Amino acid sequence: MKKITILLFILMSTSTFGQDFFVYKISKPYCIFNFMETATNGNGTSSYFKKYIEDKTQNNPNFKNLCEEYKKINLSYSYNRSEFPDERRPNRSTYDLISINAVNSKNLIEFKESTIGILPIVEYQKLFKILSDAEKIYDEIIWNDYEKKLINQKNNLIKFKKLNVEIFNRFNKFYNSTWTNEIPFQIALYPIPGKKGSTTATPHGNSLCIGVLTDETDYTGRNGVILHEMCHVLYDEQSKEFQKQLVSYFAENKSEYSKFASAYFDEALATALGNGWAYNNINGKIDEKEWYSDTYIEGFARGIYPLVENYLNESKQIDKVFIDKSIEIFGLKFPNANADYSILLNKLYLYYDNEDENEITIPLRKYFRLSNVNSSSPILHPYSIEFLNEGMGNQLVIINENQKNTLDKLKEIYPELSKINFENKPLNLSFFDKKGNAVIILIVNNKLEFENLIEQMNKEKYFDKTKITQN
Repeated sequence: MKKITILLFILMSTSTFGQDFFVYKISKPYCIFNFMETATNGNGTSSYFKKYIEDKTQNNPNFKNLCEEYKKINLSYSYNRSEFPDERRPNRSTYDLISINAVNSKNLIEFKESTIGILPIVEYQKLFKILSDAEKIYDEIIWNDYEKKLINQKNNLIKFKKLNVEIFNRFNKFYNSTWTNEIPFQIALYPIPGKKGSTTATPHGNSLCIGVLTDETDYTGRNGVILHEMCHVLYDEQSKEFQKQLVSYFAENKSEYSKFASAYFDEALATALGNGWAYNNINGKIDEKEWYSDTYIEGFARGIYPLVENYLNESKQIDKVFIDKSIEIFGLKFPNANADYSILLNKLYLYYDNEDENEITIPLRKYFRLSNVNSSSPILHPYSIEFLNEGMGNQLVIINENQKNTLDKLKEIYPELSKINFENKPLNLSFFDKKGNAVIILIVNNKLEFENLIEQMNKEKYFDKTKITQN
């Protein structure tokens, strides 16, 4: 009876949504774009795929030069949707627009024509010259050998299209999202050679960009990844009023774990829904393999799974009870989370004096997952000082010039630093301020000292709450 009911629901859904609400495609321009992003260690790329590229191009100095030039191009100019709460990713980036254009293009010429006006013209021309040169290498080491296998993967994933419409309906109601059936989801697949290895996927508007192992056969699992990315879009596209309401539920909860649960909520929820519930709904059993390669997201997702299942079965949307229960579950599963650097750096406010933010974030991402970073530079700018004084959230301050002067100024904001003196050596100062924010201040003289401190933080995992100087 349950199967008949679901089938009738699917038929009604597809008659409303049409046959193309989920559009599966292979865009070679996006494949090449992702290839260069992966080769240059871009955010949200596969480490396994990067190693494959390195192995195949290790004797190609031309490709190494292309990568060096590519890394110099800024693809991420941000803009702010100020009406949305700061806690809910109000910033957007031109990187998303470029990715969407790549997905919608049949070739590099079309991609180039659709992207004009997003980047400064010099950078724009440089980008497409590099992509054009990279296409020849991409063809040689990936496309020529794996295009047919990618098409086979697409054909197997398309089989879930109708069922995914029914799942979308349930998830959309649960999220109370503003997404409508007038806007289809484009599933843009790109090949990662092999049968086993790490893969990544990223959402950009209605374009869900999914890395697919060319020889894998767990199509239900890969479909779960697609629905996982869809969940991020539904969460992002909740109305500003509902976003503010959810933010207030986290803020009103008095648990010391509330802000940590909030930081992981989007990812854990997408994992519980896409990798958990959807897989179970299709296969009739829970996926026993790892859902997400992060201890906190995996644990949090599995912890809230029964709650998610209950809400879906009762056709309920996220509410205060759901938020409060999720916070409680997080605290029970991770009692030491409030001193874990990997948690504290997952969502943070970053202050620095370098002109190039990548000099800070690339070394950080080598050891830690940064899912949400709001930045301010220089450290002593009035805007930075104002937010250090009044802001809520985890604070990371990187001092690599004017160390004594900057530290003395920070002492005016943080009395906890009153006995700390700059001694011309690396310092890791970690503590909680009077507002309950975690504050991490790294004082260094050069890049090597900076990376050594980060490596040490990763190795030690937790900071000692009984002292300020951690090294």
